[in-house]
Amino acid sequence: ADPNVGVISLKVIHEALRSIGCIQDGRPLPQIVSDDQTASVLGGLDMRTFFKVARQQFVDLEEEVRLNGGYTWEEIEVMKQNFKTYDTDESGTIQNNELVALVKCVFPDMATDPKLRPQLMEIIKEADEDGNGALDFEDFLRLMRTVCELRNRNQLEKEKKAVQDTGFLPHEVHDFRELFQAQVERSMLLSFEDFGLMIHHICPLGDRNLAVLEGMWREALTTYDALGDVRELTAGQLEMEQGGRDRVDFPEFLWLMRRILDTNF
Repeated sequence: ADPNVGVISLKVIHEALRSIGCIQDGRPLPQIVSDDQTASVLGGLDMRTFFKVARQQFVDLEEEVRLNGGYTWEEIEVMKQNFKTYDTDESGTIQNNELVALVKCVFPDMATDPKLRPQLMEIIKEADEDGNGALDFEDFLRLMRTVCELRNRNQLEKEKKAVQDTGFLPHEVHDFRELFQAQVERSMLLSFEDFGLMIHHICPLGDRNLAVLEGMWREALTTYDALGDVRELTAGQLEMEQGGRDRVDFPEFLWLMRRILDTNF
C-alpha cells in the first residue's frame, strides 16, 4: 500500500489476496473495482475495499466447498483426474467392471470380506443418488467424501490402539510424530528406504541388522490389518492398487519403534 494515500496497487492486489488464502492457485482472478474514487484514479484499492473484497472471496470459497462436497477447487481438479482413471470408456460414469476396480482399490478389505459387504453396498448406495448403479462425477465426490471420513476415523482408532499397544507416553508419541513427519511427504507414509536411513544415523546397518529390520517392517505392515483399510485416492496413492502396500503409516511406525527398542537393536 502507498503509505501516503492508503492505496494498494492493482499490480500487487491479486498477490496480496492469494497470500492470505482468498485466491487459490490456478483460479481466475476476480474483477476488482474500488469504492473509493481517489483509489480508482490512482489505479488501486483503498483499504476498506480491499477488506471488503477479501471477505467476499472467503464467503465464495466457503460456498464452493459446500457445493463440492467439502472439496476445494484445487481438490476438485485432482478428483477429476482420479475419476478419469476409472472411467476407462470415457462415458462420464463409473459402472460395471470400472466400479469393481474402484471399490477394490478404495475399500480393499470390504471388497474381500463377506462380513463387511453389506456396509460396502450401503456406502455405494448412498453415493449413487439416482440409484442407477453407475457413479457420475457428483456421485464419485460423495463416495470419496465417505472414504475420507471412514479413513480418518479408522486412522484415529488405529493410532489409539498403537499407542496403547506400545505403551509410549504422550511426550514420547509427540517426539516420534515429529521424527516421522520430518521424513514423509503429503501421503503421510514412510518408505523402507527412508526408514533405513533414519535408523542408520542411530545404528549402523550391516547385512544382519538390515535383514532383522526388514522382518520387523513386514510384520508392521500386517499388525493392524484387522482394523480394515480404507484408501483415499490422492495423487501419490493410486499405485497402491498394484502390488499392495509397501509403506508404513504413523501407528505402524510406533509399533516398529517399540519393536526396535524391545529387541535392543
